[in-house]
Amino acid sequence: MCIRSLSNLIDNAVEACGTEGKIDLEVTGSNDLVEVTVSDSGAGMSDEQLKSIGTRGYTSGKSNGSGLGAWYAVSAIASWGGSVTYESQVAQGTKVRITLPRASSPSCIADKVTIPADSVLIICDDDRWVHDAWDSRLAQALGPSAADRVRHCYTSEDLLNVMVPIKLRQCPFVVFCDFDLGGQWNGLELIDQLGLNTNSYLVTSHENSDLVRQKCQEAGVKLLSKGRLRDVPIEVIPSQVAKRFGGSEE
Repeated sequence: MCIRSLSNLIDNAVEACGTEGKIDLEVTGSNDLVEVTVSDSGAGMSDEQLKSIGTRGYTSGKSNGSGLGAWYAVSAIASWGGSVTYESQVAQGTKVRITLPRASSPSCIADKVTIPADSVLIICDDDRWVHDAWDSRLAQALGPSAADRVRHCYTSEDLLNVMVPIKLRQCPFVVFCDFDLGGQWNGLELIDQLGLNTNSYLVTSHENSDLVRQKCQEAGVKLLSKGRLRDVPIEVIPSQVAKRFGGSEE
């Protein structure tokens, strides 16, 4: 609903500009609020028009307008505790400012990656770019030793084969697993089947899926967006305090 509301307001800006014009989208925030501003250089609106904008059925300057797009956006945003305000001048354009309370992330969302010292790091993904990105980040965090500690897997079978000796030796480990592996199980199911839940991060582009979030929450698996591979903080902690990550102390 949030994406649809924002899309409605951007569509209005595009139509106001016609074949020429400029649209700016700006996102700012504080600890408590998020503000999205959509500005266009279109025809603008008079004071009278501004009084009616966002009213159900009201449309201005659109031959096929239903008056529902802006109304839907204003109503939906208000239902989430937010607000929509308009600033406009005829022939100078319009600025729509959306203000929403900042929501807290679900507890399954990883705000950082925690790696116990001396742990084996298993990357399971069918995309070579993801492996390269992890190699780069882990080298920055761990130095030259990273190359010797990383195991690369491209299929669910690879992960099964890699995990057997690691679990037999009771080595501390962390798994970074993709969701879409193309095998019998998806990445989350594979993590659960192998009992790797508390030692794993599900690294996926489906981080905004309510179902994926729910399943991670139920399974106790941390969820990390692939879009954050380049900048997510990585913390290395002593193995003896890393009870969450399993494995015996050496």
